Amino acid sequence: MADRLSELIRQDAQDALREGWACEIAGREIYCLVETSSTNHVALNLARQGALEGTVVVADAQSAGRGRLGRAWLAPPGTSLLFSIVFRPPSGPHPFQTVMAVALGVVRGLAVGTGLAVGLKWPNDFLLDGRKAGGLLAEGEAEEGRSGFMVVGVGVNVNFYPRSVAGIPAEATSVLEVLAREVDRCALLRHILQAVDEEYALFRRGASPHTRWVEALATLGTEVVVELAGERIRGRAERADEDGALWILEPGGTHRRILTGDVTHLRETG
Repeated sequence: MADRLSELIRQDAQDALREGWACEIAGREIYCLVETSSTNHVALNLARQGALEGTVVVADAQSAGRGRLGRAWLAPPGTSLLFSIVFRPPSGPHPFQTVMAVALGVVRGLAVGTGLAVGLKWPNDFLLDGRKAGGLLAEGEAEEGRSGFMVVGVGVNVNFYPRSVAGIPAEATSVLEVLAREVDRCALLRHILQAVDEEYALFRRGASPHTRWVEALATLGTEVVVELAGERIRGRAERADEDGALWILEPGGTHRRILTGDVTHLRETG
């Protein structure tokens, strides 16, 4: 199919990209890039220069896309959703809840735009049919006398087969692979930004996203392996707290609180 998103990005057509959504925050400014090193890198620089909250950087291709834990994020040009959003969240005791709100928005927008069931693997991967189809990368900085800013990058595998790209893990999937057809990336981006905007607006008004984020976590109730720096933990994922930390029950009965790590799902438990 002709790709409308690629066309609008080449034209830097902000107004056309906004067509059909009524966002309160997300998309106040949109920067369209045919190719960049990383949308997060661009968005971080814009945030440092005072970019409005809700500024979106969207690219058709990345030469140095980044995932969590220093991994590369790979996607052929013109096939995926690659964008970052600048947030200036209110200060509070649980800064990760900004990421929770964004994750909920992406899950909902993906579900609406594709008709598929979408899950979350802790802390920030998107699952289709139990396999990774996308993820988030959150980075931020504090600012003196202010709550600072956070940039959340989103990558979603859309119209390509991940196994056709060297370097992408064999267990990854895409919307195309699950649906067996291509989808309109432009429409999907609009669905996601609309849902992210709504979830983040609720959060800014004081509604915690924690309960619904926990409900979306496919990780809970499963046997997992967590890879940490120099350590490997195996056990059952029991809960995730309001800071976003994962609680693991190890075979010996010890509970471990994990703030960051690489999780592999082993099997569901009853």
